[in-house]
Amino acid sequence: MGFLFVALGGALGSVLRYTISLIPCKTDFPFITLITNFIGALAIGFVIGIVNEKSPNALLFWKTGVCGGFTTFSTFVTAQQPPHQKQRKPSAKRRGLDYAKILFFC
Repeated sequence: MGFLFVALGGALGSVLRYTISLIPCKTDFPFITLITNFIGALAIGFVIGIVNEKSPNALLFWKTGVCGGFTTFSTFVTAQQPPHQKQRKPSAKRRGLDYAKILFFC
């Protein structure tokens, strides 16, 4: 049953994330993604503080589903790709190194 709560929350979080990504931002740095992840981190803290042990299903829906779909570590890494490299698709090795580098510094 937990899968259903995660799936429904993830759908909602992903739609919210997509909606925010439509805000026009004309810079090379992914400010929208950074702000989204910051809001998501605050939301996760809020959800844990309010819902944590009261309802495991609500926690799955809000924390894992909505906040997990809303915050996008993978989108942040993708958006960090330098503008001159956006024309070509990076190799799997390069993408893996990018993820490891961001994870290490975060």
